[in-house]
Amino acid sequence: MAEGIFWIFISFFAVIGLLEIFRIIQAHVCRNETGRNILLVPIANDSDVGAECRIHTAVFERLETEEEILVVDMGMDEKNREICSCLCKQYGIGISTAEDLVETIKKIYIKQ
Repeated sequence: MAEGIFWIFISFFAVIGLLEIFRIIQAHVCRNETGRNILLVPIANDSDVGAECRIHTAVFERLETEEEILVVDMGMDEKNREICSCLCKQYGIGISTAEDLVETIKKIYIKQ
């Protein structure tokens, strides 16, 4: 009985380890020539909680992947814009409108 539980735990952690190896390989293969990736977080007239949750989730993901984060204003109202501005200042994230997105991305890649 104990041996069966032991092998279940070993199998479980082996699968987790393999998935982590695949994630590392994928991150390495998907890198561009500059070695930098940008995570775009589009925010429109979502609820205040939705915009805040998206930014917090992106920041959490950045801890694992070391990506640049860029919040894209897809027609935010004033309240969402204020919340996003505060969070972006707190975490050092850029904000761009949809119209200026290409220019902002070029600036991020040129600043290295």
